[in-house]
Amino acid sequence: MGVLYVDVSPALWRTKLQKGRWWKTQMYTDEGVYTIRTDGLNLPLKWPLGLAIYEQQALSLFKKYVAQHGRPDILHAHSFWSAYIAMRLKEKYGIPFIYTEHLTLIQEGILFQKYIKTLQIGAENADFITAVSTGLASALRQLLPNKVQVIPNLVNTSFFAPGQRNERFTYLVVGDLIPRKAPLLVIEAFSKLQHTDTKLVFVGEGPLRGEMEQLIHEKKLSDRVVLKGRLSANGVRDALQAASCLLLASKSETFGVVVIEAMSCGLPVIATRSGGPDDIITPQTGILIDPENEHQLIAAMNYMYLNPEKYPSEVTREYVINHFGHQKIAQQWIEYYREIVDKS
Repeated sequence: MGVLYVDVSPALWRTKLQKGRWWKTQMYTDEGVYTIRTDGLNLPLKWPLGLAIYEQQALSLFKKYVAQHGRPDILHAHSFWSAYIAMRLKEKYGIPFIYTEHLTLIQEGILFQKYIKTLQIGAENADFITAVSTGLASALRQLLPNKVQVIPNLVNTSFFAPGQRNERFTYLVVGDLIPRKAPLLVIEAFSKLQHTDTKLVFVGEGPLRGEMEQLIHEKKLSDRVVLKGRLSANGVRDALQAASCLLLASKSETFGVVVIEAMSCGLPVIATRSGGPDDIITPQTGILIDPENEHQLIAAMNYMYLNPEKYPSEVTREYVINHFGHQKIAQQWIEYYREIVDKS
C-alpha cells in the first residue's frame, strides 16, 4: 500500500515558503506505509490551468510510485479532486478506483459549479462511491446518478485509549478556530455555567483566536479557559485523555473524526446535529443538540457535569471499537477492494 499526496492549497503559504516547501517532493515510510508527498502553491483548482498543474504533479507522483513498487491493483481516491486524477489513471492504465468523499462544502450545498462538474466527471468513472456520513451521502446523491454508500471514518483504538483524567472537570474543544466550529458560542455558553470549578480547553488554531482572547478577557475567564494552539497527534491524544467531555459545536460536519477519537479514549461527547455526529452519538455515549443553540449547549454542559456516571468510559469505548474501530473498518474496506479487483 502507498499514499500519494499533492498539497497545493494556499493554506499556510507563508510557512511553506519559509520552510522551502515550494514544489518540494518527499518520499518516506510513515508507520510502514510508503508515502510520496509534494507541497506547493498553485492557482485555484477551478481554473483550467490550476487543475492541469495539479494533475501533472499527481501523475508525477504516481510514476515515482510505480517505479518503486509497480502498478497498483486498485486506487482509492479521497475527495473529488483525487477522483478526477484516478479517472485519468484508469483511462491510461485500466486501474479500477474507489471515490470517497469528505468535503463539507458538498454537504452545505455551496460547492462552485465548476467544482461540481469536475466531481461529476470523476465520479462517473468510479467503480465504487462512498461518503463518510449519511448527511454527506444524501447531499452527494443530489449531484450524482451513481449509487453512494456510507462507510464511516475509522479510529486507531490502540492509539486513542483511555488515560489519566484531570481531577478538575474539563470540557475540551478540538478543531480549527473558525466560524463553522462556533468557538465563540462555546465560550459564551461556558461563561454562563452554574458551576465555576470547571475548565475549558481549546486545541487548534485559526482566524478567530484574537476575538476569542478578547471575549475570554471580557468574561474574566483567563484562569479557566486555555487556548493550546495546534498540537501533534500525541498532544491531541493526551488532551483527550485528560479531559472529562468533548464539545463539538459545529454548524456543519461531514463526520467529526475527533468525536470517535474522544469516544475511543472513553470520553462522552456533546455535539450538534450537524451531519456527521448524528450517525455517531447515541444516548449512552453523549448528547446531541441543535447547531447555534446556546441554551441547549449550556443545558448539555451542565447535565454532563452533574451526571458523569451516566456515561461509563468502558461503554463508550466498546461502542467505538464495535462501530468505528480501525480493525473493523479496515476489514470492510479490504473486502470491497478484493471484490472490485476480482471484477476488473
